Amino acid sequence: MKKLTNLKMYVVGVFCIVAIASCEKEQEVIPEISNNTEGFMSKTGKSDTRIEENAEVVIPILHRSYSADISKEDADARFEEEVAEYMNKNSVNTNYEKGYSTRWYYRIRTKTGAQKNNETDGDAKASVRFRTSRGIYTHSVSSLNNAGDDRERGQTDYYYLSARYPGQAISWVEIQSAKISLKGTDGWFITNYDIYAYPSYQTVSATGSTYLRSNPNRWLDNTFFWGWDTYSTGERGTGRLNF
Repeated sequence: MKKLTNLKMYVVGVFCIVAIASCEKEQEVIPEISNNTEGFMSKTGKSDTRIEENAEVVIPILHRSYSADISKEDADARFEEEVAEYMNKNSVNTNYEKGYSTRWYYRIRTKTGAQKNNETDGDAKASVRFRTSRGIYTHSVSSLNNAGDDRERGQTDYYYLSARYPGQAISWVEIQSAKISLKGTDGWFITNYDIYAYPSYQTVSATGSTYLRSNPNRWLDNTFFWGWDTYSTGERGTGRLNF
């Protein structure tokens, strides 16, 4: 009987030790994984991916930034003047024949949120998917990091770019969809991501227009300095630019 009692006490003792250890484990505080003071903010499900570098380095022809106290209408008008000035100085007719063009021009517009820590010093890149008379073409922009500060709080950034369908002249182009990506752990809250291609942007005669408007209103962020986080617009472009 004494041996049985001792055995019972041993079993009860072991159970108590296991129970106490289990409770202590449950009470451990696991620190939040964060690589910056603002913390990890992205909910895209696409953060910390690797993006291969383009074989061809593509950067904007023009970049201009407008602060939060300038309205969208005024910012649009100012950038249009900048583009017109560039076109006047650099207009080159690239047509093989009337009704075709070997190159088209378009603009990207991004707007950064106006709240604390919405801005970023991280690198950004973009890609725009076009339908053309020759087929589908994706224009990958290596860097949206021109001279000056991009993506400051409340700021609107405009980029003027040139694209071409390799080895082909086209008669029309449509914007189909677009992506924008941020590298590193300095999160960015992007509120607007728009793409436009107007006749006035072209170096040859053109009619119609094509554009894509989107309102991401979301964070792009990563937990690793090498990671990329991406916002995709989906197929929401409209209109056609004709040459």
